[in-house]
Amino acid sequence: MYIESALNKEIVTPVNADIFGANKSITRAEAVTIIIRSLGLEGRAPTPGYTTKFIDDNKIPKSAKDSIYVASELGLIDPDRKNRINPNEVLTRGKASQLLVRYMNFLESDLKQNYRDDMINFN
Repeated sequence: MYIESALNKEIVTPVNADIFGANKSITRAEAVTIIIRSLGLEGRAPTPGYTTKFIDDNKIPKSAKDSIYVASELGLIDPDRKNRINPNEVLTRGKASQLLVRYMNFLESDLKQNYRDDMINFN
């Protein structure tokens, strides 16, 4: 049910028409793209020609570049010590946990801000 909903909302994409790929490893770029789509923030990077702040910008898949840019600007992702994002690296459990914690913290702070804004605007 959850996978079907994510597919219908185009948050995730299957491997092909017959295979979802639930047992397939996911890269950092793919995970970031899913998170940005779930927030409804895809397509928010500047016009074409922009680059990210990462030294491995040229390794970011075209399909994920926008999402990585946005996630970086939101503070959802950080580079490694050498200022790389390592977009094609298979996401480990540890890195996935870090990403999910930042995502949850972002959602929590965003909800608080929306609540405050609503209270100010309605009073």
